[in-house]
Amino acid sequence: LFSFDERLKILKNYQKSNESVAQKYFGRENLFSEPKVCKNNYSEYKGLDIEKVCAIFLLLLKMHNVDNQKEQRDYHKLKKKMKRYFLRIAIITILQGIFIIYLLTREIL
Repeated sequence: LFSFDERLKILKNYQKSNESVAQKYFGRENLFSEPKVCKNNYSEYKGLDIEKVCAIFLLLLKMHNVDNQKEQRDYHKLKKKMKRYFLRIAIITILQGIFIIYLLTREIL
Protein backbone atom coordinates (compact mmCIF):
# COMPACT_ATOMS: atom_id res chain seq x y z
CA LEU A 1 0.00 0.00 0.00
CA PHE A 2 1.04 3.61 -0.19
CA SER A 3 2.79 5.51 2.57
CA PHE A 4 1.31 8.74 3.91
CA ASP A 5 3.69 10.86 1.81
CA GLU A 6 2.93 8.83 -1.33
CA ARG A 7 -0.81 9.34 -0.82
CA LEU A 8 -0.34 13.07 -0.41
CA LYS A 9 1.78 13.18 -3.56
CA ILE A 10 -0.88 11.30 -5.57
CA LEU A 11 -3.66 13.57 -4.28
CA LYS A 12 -1.59 16.67 -5.09
CA ASN A 13 -0.78 15.35 -8.56
CA TYR A 14 -4.50 14.98 -9.40
CA GLN A 15 -5.76 17.89 -7.31
CA LYS A 16 -7.02 20.05 -10.21
CA SER A 17 -8.88 17.25 -11.99
CA ASN A 18 -10.29 15.97 -8.69
CA GLU A 19 -11.55 19.46 -7.87
CA SER A 20 -13.30 19.79 -11.23
CA VAL A 21 -14.94 16.34 -10.83
CA ALA A 22 -16.02 17.25 -7.28
CA GLN A 23 -17.55 20.53 -8.42
CA LYS A 24 -19.17 19.20 -11.58
CA TYR A 25 -20.66 15.98 -10.22
CA PHE A 26 -20.95 16.50 -6.47
CA GLY A 27 -21.25 20.26 -6.05
CA ARG A 28 -18.43 20.47 -3.52
CA GLU A 29 -14.82 21.61 -3.36
CA ASN A 30 -12.99 18.35 -2.68
CA LEU A 31 -13.50 14.91 -4.17
CA PHE A 32 -11.64 13.20 -1.30
CA SER A 33 -11.14 14.12 2.33
CA GLU A 34 -7.62 14.60 3.59
CA PRO A 35 -5.86 11.32 4.47
CA LYS A 36 -6.67 10.52 8.10
CA VAL A 37 -3.59 8.47 8.89
CA CYS A 38 -0.83 10.71 10.10
CA LYS A 39 2.85 10.03 9.53
CA ASN A 40 3.41 8.74 13.06
CA ASN A 41 0.62 6.15 12.93
CA TYR A 42 1.46 4.70 9.52
CA SER A 43 2.63 1.13 9.44
CA GLU A 44 3.40 -0.64 6.20
CA TYR A 45 1.32 -3.71 5.37
CA LYS A 46 3.64 -6.69 5.70
CA GLY A 47 1.37 -9.15 3.94
CA LEU A 48 -0.02 -12.46 5.02
CA ASP A 49 2.83 -14.90 5.51
CA ILE A 50 2.53 -18.65 5.03
CA GLU A 51 2.71 -19.32 8.78
CA LYS A 52 -0.41 -17.23 9.42
CA VAL A 53 -2.26 -18.86 6.54
CA CYS A 54 -1.37 -22.35 7.82
CA ALA A 55 -2.36 -21.53 11.40
CA ILE A 56 -5.72 -20.16 10.29
CA PHE A 57 -6.30 -23.09 7.95
CA LEU A 58 -5.49 -25.64 10.66
CA LEU A 59 -7.78 -23.89 13.13
CA LEU A 60 -10.64 -23.86 10.62
CA LEU A 61 -10.03 -27.51 9.80
CA LYS A 62 -10.01 -28.44 13.49
CA MET A 63 -13.17 -26.46 14.20
CA HIS A 64 -15.04 -27.80 11.19
CA ASN A 65 -15.85 -31.11 12.88
CA VAL A 66 -16.71 -29.93 16.39
CA ASP A 67 -19.94 -30.86 18.16
CA ASN A 68 -19.90 -28.13 20.77
CA GLN A 69 -22.28 -25.25 19.89
CA LYS A 70 -19.98 -22.52 21.24
CA GLU A 71 -17.08 -23.84 19.18
CA GLN A 72 -19.37 -24.03 16.13
CA ARG A 73 -20.32 -20.35 16.62
CA ASP A 74 -16.64 -19.43 17.03
CA TYR A 75 -15.83 -21.35 13.86
CA HIS A 76 -18.54 -19.55 11.87
CA LYS A 77 -17.45 -16.14 13.20
CA LEU A 78 -13.86 -16.85 12.24
CA LYS A 79 -14.92 -18.14 8.84
CA LYS A 80 -16.93 -14.95 8.19
CA LYS A 81 -14.04 -12.78 9.32
CA MET A 82 -11.62 -14.63 7.05
CA LYS A 83 -13.94 -14.26 4.04
CA ARG A 84 -14.14 -10.49 4.62
CA TYR A 85 -10.37 -10.30 5.13
CA PHE A 86 -9.55 -12.14 1.91
CA LEU A 87 -12.19 -10.16 0.01
CA ARG A 88 -10.56 -6.91 1.16
CA ILE A 89 -7.14 -8.16 0.10
CA ALA A 90 -8.51 -9.16 -3.31
CA ILE A 91 -10.20 -5.78 -3.83
CA ILE A 92 -7.08 -3.85 -2.77
CA THR A 93 -4.91 -5.95 -5.07
CA ILE A 94 -7.26 -5.41 -8.03
CA LEU A 95 -7.44 -1.65 -7.39
CA GLN A 96 -3.66 -1.42 -7.12
CA GLY A 97 -3.34 -3.26 -10.43
CA ILE A 98 -5.83 -0.94 -12.12
CA PHE A 99 -4.05 2.10 -10.70
CA ILE A 100 -0.63 0.87 -11.87
CA ILE A 101 -2.00 0.16 -15.37
CA TYR A 102 -3.51 3.65 -15.40
CA LEU A 103 -0.18 5.18 -14.36
CA LEU A 104 1.68 3.17 -16.99
CA THR A 105 -0.70 4.30 -19.73
CA ARG A 106 -0.20 7.89 -18.60
CA GLU A 107 3.57 7.26 -18.59
CA ILE A 108 3.86 8.42 -14.98
CA LEU A 109 5.85 5.39 -13.83
